[in-house]
Amino acid sequence: MIEYSKAPVSAGEKNDPTLFDYAGLTSSVALEVRSAAERIRVRMKRTAEDIIAIGLDLIEVKGRLPHGRFLPWINTEFGMGERAARNFMSVAERYGSKSAIIADLPPTVLYELAAPSTSDAVRDIIENKTTTGEPVSVEEVKRLKRELEEASKRADNSAGDAERFKKQTETLLEGQAALVEKAKQEARDKIEADLKAAKEEAEKAKTGLKDAQTRLFEAEKKAEEAATAKAQALAAKHADEEVQKRQKEIEAAKKELDKVRSDISKRNEILTDIENRVEERREFLDKLTNADHEAEQLVKELEEMNRVLALALLVVSDVDYDHGEEVLSKVRSSASMCRKMADALDAIGRPRLVYDART
Repeated sequence: MIEYSKAPVSAGEKNDPTLFDYAGLTSSVALEVRSAAERIRVRMKRTAEDIIAIGLDLIEVKGRLPHGRFLPWINTEFGMGERAARNFMSVAERYGSKSAIIADLPPTVLYELAAPSTSDAVRDIIENKTTTGEPVSVEEVKRLKRELEEASKRADNSAGDAERFKKQTETLLEGQAALVEKAKQEARDKIEADLKAAKEEAEKAKTGLKDAQTRLFEAEKKAEEAATAKAQALAAKHADEEVQKRQKEIEAAKKELDKVRSDISKRNEILTDIENRVEERREFLDKLTNADHEAEQLVKELEEMNRVLALALLVVSDVDYDHGEEVLSKVRSSASMCRKMADALDAIGRPRLVYDART
């Protein structure tokens, strides 16, 4: 319905060459037409609902204006040509009562569907696609029109061929009408087969797209799993290398500790031997009663003792004092014995035997 506007027609508007001249129209018609013009301007954004509304307004205005005034009105008010207005009105006439079906279609598709050259079969196919949410383009509508036209032409040609064949058959062999019917049926079957093949091809394309999407998802999932496994393997490898490194360090430390213990044990054995030798010499000296008679033997024994002490001195100088307390204790004992021997010599008035264990 046209909404009536109460705005009066001013004199300035009548003299403005860029505005439609509403002079000569009755006041009620002028108000209705102006109101429709305002609504159409708002709806020029061309949604499906607005296109239908614009078309309905244009149909009503065309019926209200005098003959020959409609085209100047749309051109003056909107800069619209006859073809554009015809598109709007065709869409409104075709889909005015079922706008929800084509609500999401773009304007170019609507104009092509509403065109007189578009068959109901094409419209049915497109409308079915919209109900399933499939996207539709004007190229697809034109393609379907061409395919149906070609199929119709093939049907017509087949029918013509069948008719000619029928006449020839009737002329040559009367009573062979069944052959003609068979030819016509084959022509119809061929058309249906072509349409079916086209639909199956479209379904295959859709299935192929879904399969490709599935393969892409699976490939992305496998790549993510491979990257995770690789990272885990690398972390495990680094952990194993670190453990092996620490084990080698521990083994090296154990070997070093064993070496130190072995060295200490060997030195303890040497000192024990020295201590035994010194003890033997001490016992020998204690038993010695005639120094003059045993002088020569004593000199030899003292030389041997000096050699042993010199060896002990070399060992002591190389002892690790963190581990050689027992060795040092034995050395101190030997040094004390040497001092006692010197004191004994002094007591009997003999030349003093001097031995400094620190040299």
